[in-house]
Amino acid sequence: MSSTPFRTISSLALPFFRPDDLEKLYRAAQRFNIEKIRFTPGGQLSVSGVDDEAMVGLTASLKQFMQPLPENTIAAVSPCPGSGACKHGRRDTAAIAEKIQSLDVQLPLPAKVKIGIAGCRRCCTMPRLRDIGLVPAARGFNLYFGGNGGASPRISDCIGEHLGSDEIVDYIRASLAIYREHARPGMRTSRYIEQIGIADFREKLQKRLFP
Repeated sequence: MSSTPFRTISSLALPFFRPDDLEKLYRAAQRFNIEKIRFTPGGQLSVSGVDDEAMVGLTASLKQFMQPLPENTIAAVSPCPGSGACKHGRRDTAAIAEKIQSLDVQLPLPAKVKIGIAGCRRCCTMPRLRDIGLVPAARGFNLYFGGNGGASPRISDCIGEHLGSDEIVDYIRASLAIYREHARPGMRTSRYIEQIGIADFREKLQKRLFP
């Protein structure tokens, strides 16, 4: 076991990587005397044995090949490999993840938001246990809102069915706007939905999408 706690590099992510990326990571780990490395479900890097000064240098060196996180305070967008890299995949998860990462969101949000995108019904990315989740439907995706894991887990509720990529962006933008306007600071989407009820949220969403 490591004698020092893990620290996450919060500004960068590496959801997919090539063999040469691992070589670069190995060289950085040696240079900054990292004890241990782990990847979070969102593709962020956590390291142990690094002080503040080394953390700054490590982050700067990793910027060469890791991706900057979106500036819309969405903490993690976690797609599975999808149709391009998995025999079970039915949808291009990378394309919709890219759309979501570039989504313009009015800030600040009450709390962090995590998004899971599944390319098939197996749901390896656990989209029903995320603040926002996408699961393939007969056409497009079904969209879910208000889930979380942890000590008080909640299965999310469906707020849109058979959505195309542009509709998904519209629904997510509207959902986060409602969440921002009505949830207390620090309140995750799951607790917000428990407070107001999914029927009330769906009504607010429909009014915003179709005024």
